[in-house]
Amino acid sequence: MNEGFHIGKYLTQIIEFKKLKRSEITSSMGVQYSAFYGYESRPSLQYYILYRLCHAMKYNLFLDIANTLPADFEHNSKLTTAKDDLIKQLQDENQKLKWENDLLKEIIVKKG
Repeated sequence: MNEGFHIGKYLTQIIEFKKLKRSEITSSMGVQYSAFYGYESRPSLQYYILYRLCHAMKYNLFLDIANTLPADFEHNSKLTTAKDDLIKQLQDENQKLKWENDLLKEIIVKKG
């Protein structure tokens, strides 16, 4: 297992990248500055704190965390996103276009 993901450091990176104000985040969460700065120094945080941070920052930390996991890990496939649905639609369309392309090549070869 990779122990390299430090949520506090990642939180700091997101705040800097999005140019967020810690005062606005702490106000939205209803926590003291000292508590918030404590979050940034901790390698892990409770789910509820992460959930509140997501709402306060309007940023999906959970998706970023999930994307650090290997693609072959199981997940609840019933919980699909619009992006997942679009990917499936494009894969189906791509398959159909490949079939049509092969058919057209076959017709050209027979006529040629």
